[in-house]
Amino acid sequence: MTEKVILGVDLGTTSVKAVAFRHTGEAVAQCQAFYAHRHPQPGWAEQDPRELAAGVWEAVRCAAQRAAALGAAVEALSFSAMMHGVFAVSSDGAPLTPMMTWADTRSASQMEHIRSRLGMPLYRRTGTPLHPMSPIAKLAWMRDERADVYRDAARFVSIKEWIIWLLTGEWLVDYSTASATGLFNIHSLTWDEEALEHLGLDSSRLSRPVSTTTVLTVTDNILRQSLNLPDGVLVVIGATDGVLANVGTGVIHPHEMALTMGTSGAVRMTVESPWTDGSGRTFCYALTEDHWVIGGATNSGGLILQWLSEQLGSPPSDTLPTGGNTEGDHTEGVTRLFEAAAQAPAGSDGLLFLPYLAGERAPIWDERARGVLFGLGLHHTRAHMIRAALEGMAYALYSVYEVLTAQGSEIRAIKASGGFARSPLWRGLICDLFGMELHAPAIEEASCFGAAVLALHALGYLERLADAGRLVRIAGVQSPHAGNTETYRSYYPLFRRLYDQTKDSYGELGTLMARSNSSVGRQNR
Repeated sequence: MTEKVILGVDLGTTSVKAVAFRHTGEAVAQCQAFYAHRHPQPGWAEQDPRELAAGVWEAVRCAAQRAAALGAAVEALSFSAMMHGVFAVSSDGAPLTPMMTWADTRSASQMEHIRSRLGMPLYRRTGTPLHPMSPIAKLAWMRDERADVYRDAARFVSIKEWIIWLLTGEWLVDYSTASATGLFNIHSLTWDEEALEHLGLDSSRLSRPVSTTTVLTVTDNILRQSLNLPDGVLVVIGATDGVLANVGTGVIHPHEMALTMGTSGAVRMTVESPWTDGSGRTFCYALTEDHWVIGGATNSGGLILQWLSEQLGSPPSDTLPTGGNTEGDHTEGVTRLFEAAAQAPAGSDGLLFLPYLAGERAPIWDERARGVLFGLGLHHTRAHMIRAALEGMAYALYSVYEVLTAQGSEIRAIKASGGFARSPLWRGLICDLFGMELHAPAIEEASCFGAAVLALHALGYLERLADAGRLVRIAGVQSPHAGNTETYRSYYPLFRRLYDQTKDSYGELGTLMARSNSSVGRQNR
C-alpha cells in the first residue's frame, strides 16, 4: 500500500522549501529552490512573483518526485509563507507590479500619516504594529505614487494568495496572512472598515478571508501533473511562517516560547485569545480561531553576520546561516564564523553592538535606526566583533521577551529553530541570556513542519492542534551557565540605553545623508 505524506511548503525571503512528512512527523523527502531579492533604490525591497512561483513549482515537483521514489504519495500540500508582502494583479491574475516584501520601507511617510490619523486604535483592532512593513502603508504608497496602477488593479494580494489562486482558481486569504496586513480586524475576522476607508479601497479588491484549516482541491490538472502530484491531491491553505514555526516547534501552550533566528529573528508565544500590547510594540496574528500568536520580529540575523564577515575581510565561503541543512547551505563557512566568535568571552570584553543595520522592528519599530559598535578598543579582534554581533541580536530578542512577559506570563522553556539553532554557541548564548532551559527540536524546518501539522489537524488526523507537541521530537536540551547569565544581564541595560541615547540622532543622520547625496548628484550632472 502506498504511504500518504503531507507536503509542507514554506515560501521564505530567500528560498522556498518543500518537505514531505509522514503522519507521525518524520521527514521523508525535501527540496529547496532559491530566488532573488532586489533593492532597486534605498529602502525598496522587491521580488518578482513569477520567480517565486517558479521556485515553488521546482521545490514541490522535486519533493513529490523524491517521495514517490520512496513509495510515498502526496496527499495534500499545506502552505507557509512570509508576511507583509503585497502586489497588484489584473483581472486575469497577471502581476502588475513586483511584490513589495516585508523589508520594504519606502512607505515611511505614508505610515507617519496613518499613525497620526488612525493610530493606536488601528493597532488594537488589527494586531499589526504601525510600521512601513505593513501592507496598509505599502498600498497607501501605491495609491500616492502609482495612482494609475492603484486605480486599474483588479485586486491586491500576497504571494501565497497568488499561488493558491494558480492551484485552485480561488482568491482566498487565510486569517493568519490577513492579520499581518494592518487591514484585518482580528476580533471580528473581517476586513477593517476604517483601514479600507483610509485607502479608498473596497473589500472586493481583496481576497476573501478564510480559516487557516480550509481544505481545497487542485483544479489546474496540467499544473498538477507537471508537479508530479496525484489525482485528488488536496491543498490546505495554511498560515504564515511565524505562527507555523510555533506549531512546528510544539509551542502551543502559554508557558512556552518559540525563538527563531535565520535571515531575521523572532520571539513568539501562543495564546487563546487576541492580545495587544498597550504601547503597540508586539504583534498578534491568527493561527486558528482558537489560537493566536503574539510576539515580535527583529530585522537582525544572518544578513548581518554576512555583512560583518565581508567587511572584515573573512574568506568568501563565510556565508549567512539562514535556513536548514538543505541544498544551498554553506555549512563549513557558517561553522567558521561561529568558531571565531567562540574565541571571545561572554560580554565580548566590553564591546556592544546595536544590530540595526536595516532599521528595526520589534520592540522599537524604528526604520531609521542604524548599527552601532560601542566600546571598541585596541584589544578587540574580529572574534570580539562577531561575538558582539551575535550578542546584540540576542539582546534584541530579549527585549521582545521582556514586553511579552510584562503582563505576567511565566515562560518555563525556550524552543529554538532557524539556521542559527544548529550552532551550540548560539544555543548556549540564548540559554545563558534568558536564564532558562533551551530545547532544540530535531526538525529544523519548523515552518514546513508546522504547515504539515496544521494539515493533519485540518484533515482530521490530529483531533486537537494542542496535541501538536507530541509530534515534535527534541534533539537536545541545554541548561544556562550562571556566570554567563550574570555577565549578559549586567550588559543588557547598557544595550537598551544606547538606543535610547542615540535614537534622536538617526533622523538627523538621514537628513545629512540625503543632503550629501543630493550635492553629489548635482556635481555629477
